[in-house]
Amino acid sequence: MHYTGLEQRMEIVRDGQVVSTLIDEKQYSYDEPRPSRFNEHPVEVRPGDDMSIRCVYTTVSRPTTTYFGDGSTEEMCYGILTYYPA
Repeated sequence: MHYTGLEQRMEIVRDGQVVSTLIDEKQYSYDEPRPSRFNEHPVEVRPGDDMSIRCVYTTVSRPTTTYFGDGSTEEMCYGILTYYPA
């Protein structure tokens, strides 16, 4: 997300049920991103699991439409994960 992002949440969903919440950031800041690490409590992802990402924005102060894109005046909703072992 960029400057209009307010909140973000990332979950692992198995058989329609949330089994793990990876990120639940209720006060998102583009200028101060908070990386999450799971060294102490490894995350199990099984074949068939889904990753759900939810982003909340506010654009009511903008006089024009906000479009999808990678520019900081545009918006997107991505989650980037790295894992081991492959």
